[in-house]
Amino acid sequence: MSRRGWFAAALAVALAQLALAIRCGAVTFYGPLALGWGAALLIAHERRDSPISASPLAWIPGALLALAPFAWLARPDYGALDRAAPLVSGAGLLLFAGGLRGRGRELLLLSLPLISPFPQQLAHAVAPLRSTAVFATLFLRAVGVPAVIDGQVIAFSGTGIAVIEPCTGLEQLSQLLALSLVVLCFFRTSTAQKIAVPLVALACGFLVNAARVAAIGILVRDRPSLVDLWDGTGLYAPVFSAFAAALTCLAWWPLLRAPPGRPLRTSAVAG
Repeated sequence: MSRRGWFAAALAVALAQLALAIRCGAVTFYGPLALGWGAALLIAHERRDSPISASPLAWIPGALLALAPFAWLARPDYGALDRAAPLVSGAGLLLFAGGLRGRGRELLLLSLPLISPFPQQLAHAVAPLRSTAVFATLFLRAVGVPAVIDGQVIAFSGTGIAVIEPCTGLEQLSQLLALSLVVLCFFRTSTAQKIAVPLVALACGFLVNAARVAAIGILVRDRPSLVDLWDGTGLYAPVFSAFAAALTCLAWWPLLRAPPGRPLRTSAVAG
């Protein structure tokens, strides 16, 4: 198979999976799917020293893996196996390209739908309910609102809001975590940077979401008619996600400028 033919086949598989994902209506799923395929194909394209050189023995398992996910993607409803479709098909396509050795970045990128959005059981286990309530209360107090925490309820000015799992911004956190993995695949980084990049993304996402909860609380008190526009799937709700992404990128800028060949600077230099 020629290099051009391989990319045409990979692009066809990616577009077909994206079309089927959009058809099933799982909005939070096809974003990471498109991001993973796009980034993985871009990295594969940049491998000038990796010609398409699969042996005939790899064609059969490669074809089976590349096409197998369509057996469950063709169903009208979204299922748990859909998350693994890019990784399984990508592994099959990489077998055509000469094998999986040295293809860790592509496989990692094709795994993005496995972590974004977080699986339900993981989301239930890690949802930062208490932390979100605490930081949202601190933001409210910072702007002069005398807020107090009562269990999972933030009470202030004769009203209050309950902090439940959808309020913790887990979907936004999973998207920023996926974006951080994309960044790590495209930048040369040290071990410290590999740890810091996703941690910074999660920290920025968490703080922006806590500020969002505080802002929604103020709207509940002062302009309840506007809450639906800014919360959940409201018209202006993506503003908070966009701001979280922008803040994360600004925080990454000085972090990624540090040369990967030397350790990140600390407050003191040893020796």
